[in-house]
Amino acid sequence: MPLVSINQRSRLQENITAMDISFTVDELNTLNTTFAPGAVLGSTYLQR
Repeated sequence: MPLVSINQRSRLQENITAMDISFTVDELNTLNTTFAPGAVLGSTYLQR
């Protein structure tokens, strides 16, 4: 399995293709709702 990093939303399709993943319509809707712009707040790194 390839190691991928998604630091830009525009790279999502490229990373999905690299991992040969397919999602159902319901799964995509869940992902789009859960990770909609503004839905996830905070830093990408744990504060120590």
